[in-house]
Amino acid sequence: MWDKLCVSNFQSQKQTELNLSEGVNVIRGRSDSGKSSIIRAIRWLLSNKPSGFSFKSDWLKKKDDPTFVQVEKDGKIITRERGNIFNGYTIKDIKSQEGIVFEAMGSDVPNEVLGLLNLNEVNIQSQHDRYFLLQNSSGEVAKKLNKVVGLDIIDKTLSKINSIVNESNRQAVSTTNECVAKEQELRSYDGLDEIGEKINALDLLYDEIGEVERLITILETCISNIEQNTETLKDLDDWLEIESSFLILKEKVDKIIEVDNLIEVLETYIGNIESFELAIENWDEEVEDLQEKYSKLLMSLKVCPLCKQKIGGKRHARI
Repeated sequence: MWDKLCVSNFQSQKQTELNLSEGVNVIRGRSDSGKSSIIRAIRWLLSNKPSGFSFKSDWLKKKDDPTFVQVEKDGKIITRERGNIFNGYTIKDIKSQEGIVFEAMGSDVPNEVLGLLNLNEVNIQSQHDRYFLLQNSSGEVAKKLNKVVGLDIIDKTLSKINSIVNESNRQAVSTTNECVAKEQELRSYDGLDEIGEKINALDLLYDEIGEVERLITILETCISNIEQNTETLKDLDDWLEIESSFLILKEKVDKIIEVDNLIEVLETYIGNIESFELAIENWDEEVEDLQEKYSKLLMSLKVCPLCKQKIGGKRHARI
């Protein structure tokens, strides 16, 4: 059971502490004294709802002061706190001061917190609620009792099974309708086999057309080559017509070239002869000079070097 409840800065509660006893605890007071705000604070602790911060108290003086609901139980302090610094649950051991912090849990309540609190809506009744079980229908009473003793799992299981069966039936009907629709749709394709055969025949024709186009391309290429070769042959025919004249001219040109070569050789010989003539003329002059010198030497000697006779009168004249 809960030993103590503390509510701080929650709606009309500035700082409230309640020491709780075993069994049923009743909060009473005059109207607008804050009884309902305490119940709402407990529900916020148990369900983490509402998720906003509309329950923030007007007693808050500082922006950093948090709103919190705190319960002491079995040596533990369970706190739900919200402020500018922290927003979450904490569990602290009173003796060791060690604790666990829970943040960023969305709208869920940590299982550790629920297990320690061990309390739910069945345990809470506000002044405007109907009397517990006394004003409920028999079905509602049975449901609550089943929930208390743990038999509500049977109802939940049956409800889930019924939901699964209903969903399965719905899917089966939908699937059946889809099958019927597909069968009707398939009837519109009864001629697909015949169409398929025609498509295959068209594919064969298409392949044949492709082969014919390929052959046409080859033929066009051959025709183009033949036309080019024809032009070449025409050029060769023209060449054959002038070939004989060309050969005669070529023979004459070859003779002219041969004559030109002979002329060049003769000119070379002539040049050499002229050089020899000049050399001979020079040699003649040198011979005459040598003869004159020889005569002068003989005259000066007055004795023939060959016969060793004196050179006089007639001999001198002969020399």
